[in-house]
Amino acid sequence: MIPPVPWQNRFWLHVRKTKSCWLWTRAKRPGGYGVLGAGKGGTMRAHRAAWELTKGSIPPKLCILHRCDNPPCVRPSPLFLGTRGDNAKDRDEKGRRKTGRVYPGIECKTSKLTNQKVKAIRRMRENGWTMTAIGRKMGIHHTHVRRIVLRISWRHL
Repeated sequence: MIPPVPWQNRFWLHVRKTKSCWLWTRAKRPGGYGVLGAGKGGTMRAHRAAWELTKGSIPPKLCILHRCDNPPCVRPSPLFLGTRGDNAKDRDEKGRRKTGRVYPGIECKTSKLTNQKVKAIRRMRENGWTMTAIGRKMGIHHTHVRRIVLRISWRHL
């Protein structure tokens, strides 16, 4: 039986270099980040592998962040170390957060509601409708109605 080739020996075979980014061409996670087998059934993200191959080991509890904001990019130069907090702050400042204050309301691609529907939900509640009834009418869960009424969601309106 032929032993498997270590990931370190096959990594760069799966990278396509462009002027700005070096793109991982193999498997990707739903968010677009490259992933590769790391032996014994384990996996690792491709940008973390690129860091380890070019800059050394990653200190415990640190993340590898992208300056280029391109998840499949494994080019070492736009990668940098940061904490989970740094990663969240970087994501929010660059407008990559999928929910909450960075993509309010209809700017969220998956939103079922419009500004007018949210205002109608609040009026309906003021007029005595139950949250369950509002949810059924609007096609959303009653807990989402609650978050809208309490201005946890859609607070910009």
